[in-house]
Amino acid sequence: MKNRYDVEPTVDAIRDMADQLRKKAAKLDELASEMTATGNLHLAGDAANVVTSPVAYMQYLVDRPLAAMAVPQDC
Repeated sequence: MKNRYDVEPTVDAIRDMADQLRKKAAKLDELASEMTATGNLHLAGDAANVVTSPVAYMQYLVDRPLAAMAVPQDC
């Protein structure tokens, strides 16, 4: 590799995204258990909200920083 970029901010963002996904997974497990215990089908809507709420988009974490740092000889 010609250039070594400071990847730590992107690495930190990826780790933060992983933490957020673990929390979402735990919430989904919690909702599934509650639905089993109560038979409340409306909790499926809560689960859908957990899944569809944004975390972070990989494009913003990787593609754009690399494009911003690129110089013509890197391309």
